Amino acid sequence: METEQQHVCAAAQGCGERDNLNWLLHRAAQRMGAAMERHAVEAGVGIRGHLVLTALLDGHQQTQLALGNRLGLDKTTMTSTLDRMEQQGLIVRRPDPSDRRVRIPELTEKGRQVQAAVRLELELVERAVLEGLSTEEEAVLRRVLLRLAVPEESGASPGGSCV
Repeated sequence: METEQQHVCAAAQGCGERDNLNWLLHRAAQRMGAAMERHAVEAGVGIRGHLVLTALLDGHQQTQLALGNRLGLDKTTMTSTLDRMEQQGLIVRRPDPSDRRVRIPELTEKGRQVQAAVRLELELVERAVLEGLSTEEEAVLRRVLLRLAVPEESGASPGGSCV
C-alpha cells in the first residue's frame, strides 16, 4: 500500500520537480537523513544524539548553551537531548567552576563507544546511498555541496540546525 509521502513524492516527480534544485537537494537529504536516523535510533541515540556525542569528542569543555549554539539547537531541545543521554550513561554534566549554575557536558567511556559504533554504521549508510556514484562523482558532489553549504567568501556561519 502506498503511503501519503510516497504519493506526494510521486506526484511531485510527475510535475517536473526533477528539474528543481531545491526539490532535488531536499529529497537527497531526506533519503540519507531517514536512513541515518533509523540506524542511530537502533543504537539508542538518534541522529541528534550522535551529533552531540561527536561534538563532545574533542574534549573542549563548553557549556550546554555553547554546545547548543554550536549545533544550532535551541536551549529546550539541547537540555532534553542531554537529559536523555545522561540517563543512558553516555554523558555527565559537571558544574562550571566559574558559575555553579552552568553545566558542562562531558562524554563517558560508554558515550565514546556508542559514538564510534554509530559513526561506523552511518559510514555504511552513506556508502549505500552513494553506491551508484563513481569515486570522482562523489568527490565532485562533496566539493559542490560544501561550496553551497558554507560559502567561503561570505565569512558567515550558515546558521540553522545541524539536523
